[in-house]
Formats: sequence, C-alpha cells, structure tokens
Amino acid sequence: MHKPRLVFLFPGQGSQHPGMARQLVDEVPAFREAFDRALPLAEAALGVDLRAWLVSADPADAEVARQLAQTHCAQPALFSVSYALAAWLDSLGIRPDAMIGHSIGEYAAACHAGVLSLEDAMAAVIARGQAMFEQPPGAMLAVRAGLDAVRALLPEGIEVAGCNAPALTVVAGGHEAIDRFAQSLEKSEIDATRLRVSHAFHSASMEGALPRVSQALAQARLRAPSLTVYSCVSGAPLQAHEA
Repeated sequence: MHKPRLVFLFPGQGSQHPGMARQLVDEVPAFREAFDRALPLAEAALGVDLRAWLVSADPADAEVARQLAQTHCAQPALFSVSYALAAWLDSLGIRPDAMIGHSIGEYAAACHAGVLSLEDAMAAVIARGQAMFEQPPGAMLAVRAGLDAVRALLPEGIEVAGCNAPALTVVAGGHEAIDRFAQSLEKSEIDATRLRVSHAFHSASMEGALPRVSQALAQARLRAPSLTVYSCVSGAPLQAHEA
C-alpha cells in the first residue's frame, strides 16, 4: 500500500472570524508558542489588539467581525493563525509533501517552506494588507455557476476574480454593482454568497497596491523553497528562481 500524500492548503481572506484562535491558544502549547512569535509583529506595526479579536472575542461580536474584515487587519491575522497551525503540525512530525495557499495563504505556505523568514513574511503581509486597504473599497461574490455562464451574465463594473471550481466562480466590483448583480442572480435562481471582505480583491482595482508590495518583497531575503510549494501563478511547483 502506498503512503498517502499530504498537502497543506492555506486559506485566503474571508475565512477570518472573531475568537478563531481561542481553543488552540488555550489547549495547544505548540500553536500558542508560534502564535506568540507571529502576532506581536503585526500588533506592533498596526497598533491594534489583534489578540483580543482572535482569542478573547465572542464569535458573534458583529463589531469585531467588521474590524477584523478590514484587509490591513485580516491579512496579518490570518497569516498568524496559519503560521501557528503549520508550526503545531510540524511539532507533531506532520510534514506536507506539498503546500499551496490562496492569496494571503500563499505567503504562509512560502514562509513554512523557508522562502521567507517569519519577520520578512510578516513585514510583506502588513505592507500588502495596508496597500490593498488604501485602494477603493469594494465587494466580492461567490457565484454557484461555471465560469462561462457567469461571464455571460457580467454587467459593467464587475469582473471575474477567480474560478474556484467547475461550478463556483468569484466576482469582484464596487458595492452597488455587486448588490445589483446579486439581486439579478437571485431572480434567476442562481445561488450566490457575499464574501467577508472590504475590497474587490483579485481585480484591476488592486493595481495601485503593486508598488508597495514589490518594495516590501524587494527588502526581504528570498530563498529557494525547502518544501514543495505550488505557485498560484503557474499552477506548478515553485522553482528556486521564481521564489
């Protein structure tokens, strides 16, 4: 019998929620130790109490959820949780044959593979989140339909942000445009879900963030990956020269 291959999948923005790290911090020392290395780097740069939101907050606290959805906070928060989860699994001897991450999750995968140190990765994550936060606000919608079907329905002001599955397409645009599109989909009996995000990510509205992200990465020491990481650009394993 062949040993099954193990892959770590790191999530992107929209998966955050108040109190999401509470049980792990309380019950898993290896997670808590890694979390305590990562999170203070973000809190010092942002000047906000992310720990209170991620550990102490009530999951039903709508105001904390709103604050945590702001991209400059959500990205370092998610990165910290992902970093600590990977460190905990590593402490158990659970090492992946491959890794991949969506959006900010790709930074967590790269860090776990040694492409970036924790300090450089967090600096890049914070710069990325802040640069994206400063772009025009927007919204995203996950549509339960295939890419071709969604493209045929797209109105002006909305673009495809991602094709996540044969029948799951994510679109992005301004708040009013997304609201109108969601209503039209409902009339057509096509299911759609608003994502917990503050901007139209993975769309042309993010182009203004590129210079700051490039500058932050240029200041980091980048290394060849020590573990297999799949690139979200090529869909193939990340090569040393690409890293």
